[in-house]
Amino acid sequence: MPAVGPAGRSRLARLPPGRAEAGPVSEHLPLRPSWLCTACGRPWPCGTARVDLATEYADVPVALAVYLASCYLECFANQSGVPSGDLHLRFLGWIPIRQPAQAPDPALDAYRQWDDAVDPHERAALDALANQDDQSWANVADDPVVIESSNDIALRDAEW
Repeated sequence: MPAVGPAGRSRLARLPPGRAEAGPVSEHLPLRPSWLCTACGRPWPCGTARVDLATEYADVPVALAVYLASCYLECFANQSGVPSGDLHLRFLGWIPIRQPAQAPDPALDAYRQWDDAVDPHERAALDALANQDDQSWANVADDPVVIESSNDIALRDAEW
């Protein structure tokens, strides 16, 4: 029996040419609506299914996340008594997330070079100035706020 993914499509259809003849990628498949593994009876995806899925989708990790997210939603609909957080960990929590490489930021690099080159005495003066400015803003925050009515403003402006 071929492995069937979401919407009844064969998971074998996504395999590279030449691998479809090798048979199913895994015997550890979900049994719906219980979402137990057909091979070992553990909650799917079991440990073996996770290894098999990670191997199958090694070149397309986003497709693995999409496939498992669709399984998560289907399982959530089938098993209303299971907390969604537990299902999320079971289906998606084990997927390794790679952080994308960040493009270099010339402005940040220039600031870091400037920051490294600042004289320690100048640094102390800049820090003192920054702290003084912070204190002046703190005093403004403690001042009571007076809201004038439009009549008060008109009278004040007439006096000028």
